[in-house]
Amino acid sequence: MAAAIALSIFSGNKVVAQKVSPDNIPTVVKSTFSEKFPNAAKAKWSMEEEEVFEVEFRQLGQKSSAKIEANGNFLESETNIKRSDLPVTVVQALNTQFAGYKIEKTEKVTFPDGSVAYELEIEKGEQSLEVQFNADGKLLKKEEEKEEKED
Repeated sequence: MAAAIALSIFSGNKVVAQKVSPDNIPTVVKSTFSEKFPNAAKAKWSMEEEEVFEVEFRQLGQKSSAKIEANGNFLESETNIKRSDLPVTVVQALNTQFAGYKIEKTEKVTFPDGSVAYELEIEKGEQSLEVQFNADGKLLKKEEEKEEKED
């Protein structure tokens, strides 16, 4: 099973999250979520990978998500932001390193240590990429996005 998951990750295919009833979420996971996001509403839970829960929710009018391990360990949160909220350093780095790409989605990622990164889905022609920059404009991650078919 682990080999199959690893193979799907390394082959570029996304593992599809499975919906999980709130009744099946460990208490420690719910507790971590409540502590970190006391104003969250409309929480929808799923299991992204073994032992990692993802919750999508709204907070202060914005769509957000968080990943929490089954032991209650907070991994990261992502919040949709406007393009105009991107730091100038990120916009400059994007324009320099990915000239001609169109921004499709922008998110602010917050890690357990409080550090922040900016994740963008960008497109140019048929190519779709997910890129992540730190606040100084340093490229942290670049992955090719695969088309996901919606039912």
